[in-house]
Amino acid sequence: MTDAAQGRPSTPGHGPARPTRRTPSVPVATVARRAILAALAESSAFVTAQALHARLTAEGHRMGLATVYRALRIYADIGDIDRTRAEDGTVLFRYRPDPGHHHYLRCRSCGYSVPIHSEPFEAWTATIGSRHDFTDLTHTVEVLGTCSSCWMHRGEG
Repeated sequence: MTDAAQGRPSTPGHGPARPTRRTPSVPVATVARRAILAALAESSAFVTAQALHARLTAEGHRMGLATVYRALRIYADIGDIDRTRAEDGTVLFRYRPDPGHHHYLRCRSCGYSVPIHSEPFEAWTATIGSRHDFTDLTHTVEVLGTCSSCWMHRGEG
């Protein structure tokens, strides 16, 4: 049996069959992608794709820089990692240990980062948006400084 109007088979006693919905595809966890995510998870610093690639190849992983960039884009899009920009515009990446929106205090010298409590800022953003009849708000907050380790070693070298 078919539902002539839709060209779909009908289900006996239930009318036309519903079209099947595709669920969003989950990226395949290749060996390279697992290594990239594991390397990010081992550090609390934001890193560049190039530095991550260099580390992985030095550890014996065989992958191209394009593979690293693709994996980082995928993981950022699904929320497994955070991305931000350095002062010079370079994109930096960091593993996100738990879901949700995060802000970080980040060392501008070494990339070390610490998640910061940002609920008061989030509340202020919602209030200011509402007050001025804005919806669908997004924001970017960069809190940069120099960690104590870099500060202590600034004169060495």
